[in-house]
Parts: sequence; structure tokens; C-alpha cells
Amino acid sequence: MQGIRMIILLGFGLLLQHFTCQAQLLQGITYVSRQEEPALKKIIATTKSSSEKVTALIRLGSLYFHDPYPHFTNLNSAMQLASEASMISSKASLTKSYNDAQFLIANIYLRKYLPDSAAKVLNRVNDSTRLKILLGMSHIYRISEYEDLKFKLKKAMDLTLQAQEISRRLHDTLLSIMVLREIACIHSDTQQPNSENELLDVVKLFQGIGYPYLHYTYYELAGTAMLEGNGDKELYYSELTLNSMNQTKDSLGAADWLLGQALVLRKIGQHEKSLSYCNQAIEQYKNRYGDGNIAFTVRFLAEAMVKLNKQAGLDNTLIQLYKSYPPFDTRDSLRWFQTLGSFYRLTKDYKKAEPYFKMRIAIQKQIHDKPDYYGLGQLYVEGGNFVQAKYYLDKALQLVDSTYSMRTKAHLHYCLFLADSATGNYISAIQHLSQNKRYDDTLMKQSKIEAIEKYKAQFETERKEADLKLKDQNIGILTKERLIQDMNLKREKFIKNITLYGSILLLIAGILFFRQYRRKQRDSNTIARINQQLKDMLAEKEWWLKEVHHRVKNNLHTIICLLESQAMYLEKDALQAIEKSQHRIYAMSLIHQKLYQNEEIRSIDMSSYLEEFIGYLKDSFDTNKIEFIIKVEPVHLNLSQAIPVALIINEAITNSIKYAFTDINEGKIFVLMNETADKVNLTIADNGKGFVPNDEIENKSLGIQLIKGLSKEIKGTLTIDGSSGTKLTIQFKKETISSTDQIMQKEFASYEA
Repeated sequence: MQGIRMIILLGFGLLLQHFTCQAQLLQGITYVSRQEEPALKKIIATTKSSSEKVTALIRLGSLYFHDPYPHFTNLNSAMQLASEASMISSKASLTKSYNDAQFLIANIYLRKYLPDSAAKVLNRVNDSTRLKILLGMSHIYRISEYEDLKFKLKKAMDLTLQAQEISRRLHDTLLSIMVLREIACIHSDTQQPNSENELLDVVKLFQGIGYPYLHYTYYELAGTAMLEGNGDKELYYSELTLNSMNQTKDSLGAADWLLGQALVLRKIGQHEKSLSYCNQAIEQYKNRYGDGNIAFTVRFLAEAMVKLNKQAGLDNTLIQLYKSYPPFDTRDSLRWFQTLGSFYRLTKDYKKAEPYFKMRIAIQKQIHDKPDYYGLGQLYVEGGNFVQAKYYLDKALQLVDSTYSMRTKAHLHYCLFLADSATGNYISAIQHLSQNKRYDDTLMKQSKIEAIEKYKAQFETERKEADLKLKDQNIGILTKERLIQDMNLKREKFIKNITLYGSILLLIAGILFFRQYRRKQRDSNTIARINQQLKDMLAEKEWWLKEVHHRVKNNLHTIICLLESQAMYLEKDALQAIEKSQHRIYAMSLIHQKLYQNEEIRSIDMSSYLEEFIGYLKDSFDTNKIEFIIKVEPVHLNLSQAIPVALIINEAITNSIKYAFTDINEGKIFVLMNETADKVNLTIADNGKGFVPNDEIENKSLGIQLIKGLSKEIKGTLTIDGSSGTKLTIQFKKETISSTDQIMQKEFASYEA
């Protein structure tokens, strides 16, 4: 089950996408620090000014509104204060304060997920306040987990169109743009193809009026990119969100934005950074409300700590957080169930994880929410219960809708492929694997298009900068020539002995000089253009080479998965043959993976490669009584030498593990590699029982035949000593330039000529 490592939340895409929508609509509700609470209470108790008292009531209500714990107690306190402020404002004819108080009341209802109660406020307030409440109601319908998706989005669009009618009457530019942003968000929810451009147009409109709070819209763009499966764009927009937040010092939605950045980093394997952002988000959630919360964040914090092997004592931390910040409603309970179930699944304690997933599904059914069959099915796949896994994954597949990201759909089909393979339903398994590959290819195509567009934009920018520099140079030259001409004129006035012929000769010399300068400049530009074309060609060829390595690695990985499925039905010699083939294929697959992941695609750093590959071999066998001593210098080999060397090491170590230590309690295996001049020295040795090399043993051992053949392939000198343990030594000449590099050099030479 090594391929299944991701935890993908059913419906998570929709929640992530809208972490910050409501925050912007709540900018009219000021965030108030706890430190102000005593002073505000004193003003309310002592002041005789209606205006001063109403202001204090609304500010204290805002404090409780934004304070997440205890949730319902604080919201009820905020409602009492807002209602009192509304009554006093009405009697004292304080129109603005009355609208502010009603706006707070409406948003308290929305925070309790009671949009119908919030709707009762609409007829009591002015148009601008009514517009903001309508947008807030639209947001609540969009993120609600308990309604039919089509109904929710239709309701949200109806409310937004009502807000748009009001904005046309008000002629308020900012509110009109906020309405357009909400429409674009609804289009993004339904994954309409132009939703990203709509949101980018909104950013331009905000910039046009000097509106600084662009991070709210940037985060919507990050959610759109996530649903499209475009990880590069998602990270780009998430970083823009945090940059804009820091520039404006507006941290109303900081907890949600920090969590969003943690989730993006998690996807690309940067677990250390993801852990840091999770911790920051948790500290924010302790003090202010967000669309996300501690229960949701702790799940990904736990995942990062497990990935980093820092899970010691983590279960106690989770229990303490649960006690300190217990669930305050059904939604929060569902999140805690998922967090605890996911933690135990990650630590492979499947029996403890199963009840949490089942309780989550039971509650979801009671509240008519979409059941998380996918999470339970994935648990059964990892636990090896493929019959149960197939049942729940099929049910999950029936619930797929537009809230599922492309990556989620791809992973669901991959889980079904594993379940079908294990249960012998090979036709269905191939169909699901084909669907998985189709999604993967789409994601790769999107990534490629994005990379090309990024490269074009960078190229155009550099070209424009070069043109500007050239214009500046020409202006400087012309300015200097103008000065020279002025000096000549002044000199002619003071020196009357210079003849007309001398002036003509000087002018001719200047023209010749200028023509020579322009000719050199044109030659320089031509050379620069040709060099740039060669760089572009080289970059494009390297990009395609990475693509080839990536496809080869994927195909080899697919073969490993199919061999693993077949191995479940084989025994003894056939099973051993399959396992040996898996190890050899993995050796080649890992090399191709290293090539397309590294910036340098022409060579492999054998020190980092062998550390990972030998770790894989240790995990594949019972090596508890064997000590590995690995001393590998950072020797860089090209593909034609790296693969034979990896296969030689695989055969040698595998033979040592299987046969060298049958009579030895504590064994040692040595792997040494260094480089002297242009020679590479490789030694694989063990302190096992050894053997006497002879023709009979070599003819029967496929491993030794492979080692000999591969040594000849790299033109190496092979020595095998079995007198005291087994020691295998190979020395070969390192190839420094691949055939691809030679072709590139020839092309450069032809262009320079």
C-alpha cells in the first residue's frame, strides 16, 4: 500500500476555496482585542451619552462575535449587546449606529448558519447594509454542508443578483466590484472554465480604484486553481494572499490563510514548512473565528508530524487539544472525528481509526449530508480489507460532483484499481487505472501549458527590458554627439583659422565612426539573438527530456503495482522471481524519478540515490540483524552508467541479505564508492560465510551473470573475492558528457560559425 499516502477530504475542495469569502464581508465588524473589554464594560455602565454607549455596545459585541471559544456563549452575548445597541440607536435616531447594530445581528445569525433569520433584517436597514447582508447570505449557502449542491448555488446566485440590483442604484464602485467577485466565486464553485479570468478581472478593478485588500480575491483564485488541479498556480496565489495580508496589516482571516498555505505546501511534500504554518494557524484560531478551525487544522498538523517522524506523544497532544477546544456543534464534531480517524490511519492503527470514520458517516446521514465513503474506503485499502474497500469506494464514486478536485478523482480511481486488483476483478482494475492515468495526463498537460506560458511571459519581459536598455543607450549616444557638435560650433567661433576643408574632413570622420559603431552594434545584437535562440532550444529539449523521464518512471511504477498485485497469488520460486524483478524495476524507476525532479537532468548524484535505494531494500527484507555501512561520495553518473551500477548493487546486496548470514547472528554489509581522477571505484562486501567462485556456481547464479554482464556494459574491471565473506570490486571509467550534450555542443558550434 506504499502508493497510498495522501489524505484527501471528501468535499474539502469547496471548504478550502471559501475560507476567506466571509472575512471580507465582515470588514464592517471591527476586530476588537480582549484587552479593551474592561474599558468597554465601564463605558456601558457609566456613560449618559447615547452615542457613546451605542458605540461601546457594538464594539463589545464585535469582540464576542470574533472570539471563537466558547462559541455559542459568545455569540449569544454578542446578540444581546447588538440588540440593545439597535434599540437605543432607534430611539435616539442614530441612523448609522442602527445600521451597524443590525448588520452585526444579521451576521450573528449567519455565523449560526441561520440565513432565513438573517433575511428578516433586510427590510430594516439601508441599501448598502442590505447589499452586504445579501452577499453574506450567499456565502453561507455556498459553504453549507447540509444542502443539495445545485439548490445551494442557485440560492446563492439569486441573492447575489439581488445585491447587484442594489449596487446599480447606489452607484457605489467598491460594492459593485464585490458583487462581481461573488458572482465569479459562484462560477468557480461550478468549475466554469472562465472563473479564473473573472476573478483576475476583479483584481484589476480593485487595483483601478486603489483598493488594497486584494488577499481576499487572491485566496479565491488559489481555491480555483486547487479545484483545477494546478498546484503551481495554487501555491502562487496563496503566497500572493499572505504577501497582501502582510502589506495591509489586515489579519481578520489570517488563521484561514495560514492554514491554506499549509495545505498547499503539504501537497508538494514540504512537510516541515507545512507544519510551521499549521502551528501558526492553530494559534490564530485560539483567538479569532474562521471558516476553518482547530479541529480541521490539527488533522494536517498530525499528518505533517507523522511524515517527519515526529509523532512521539502526538496522541496526547490531540487529546489535550480536544479537551481544551471541544466541538461546539455537529460540523465541528465531524471534523474532530475525521482528525482522530486520520491520525490513527496514518499511524497504521486501523482498528482505532475505523470507529471514527463510521461515526462520521452515521452523523452525516442523520443530517442529510454527503457521507464520507471515500475516507472509509481508503482506510480499508490501506488495511488490506479490499472487499469492504471496494464496497465503499464504489459508493463514493457515485457521489462525485463538481466539488471534487481533479487530483481527488484521480486518487479515488487509483484506490479502486488497487481494490479490484486484489479481489481479482482485473477488467475493472484496468478501467480504473486507465481513468486514473487520464486524470494524471490532464494534470500534466495543464502543468506543461502553465510552464510554457510562464516561460513566454518571462521571455517577453526580458526582451522588453533589453529594448528599453538599447533605447537608453541610443539616446545617450545621440546626446553625446549633440554635445560634440555644440563644442565644434563654439570652437569654430573662437578659432577662425580652421578652414572649411578641415570642418568637412571632421564631419566625414564622425560619420564613418558612427557607421562603424552601428555596424558593430548590429553584429552584437545578432550574436545575442542567436545565443538566446540556442538557450531557448536547450531549455525546451531539457524540458522534454524531463517529461520523458517522468513518463518512464510512471510506467515503471505501474509495472511494479501490477507485479505486486500478481505476487499475491504466487508462491516460492515464482514469488521470489517477481520480487527480484520488482527490485530491479524500482532501481531504474528511482533513477528516472531523480532525473526529472532535479534541476540537473544529465547526471545522478549516487550518494543521495543509493541512500534512498538501499533504504528501500532494507525495508523489503528482514534486515534487523544486519548493519549497513554506506560510504558513498557525491559521485555524479550519467544515465547509461547509473542504471547498470544500481542493478549491480541491487544484485549484490540482495544476494548478501539472502545467503551470506545463515550461520551468523550479526552481519554487516559494506557499500563504498569514490572517485579518483576519472575512475570510479565501487565495493560491495559482507562479513558472511563467503563462497569459492567457480564456473559451476557462476553458471547457475543469474545474479552473478547479471553482475558480470553489467560490468562489461560500463567497461569496468570486476573482481570477486569469497574467501572471507564476499567482496565485489568494480573499477570503471566515468563518462562525463552524454550523447545529448554532444549534439547540443555541435549545434552551438554550427550557430557560432
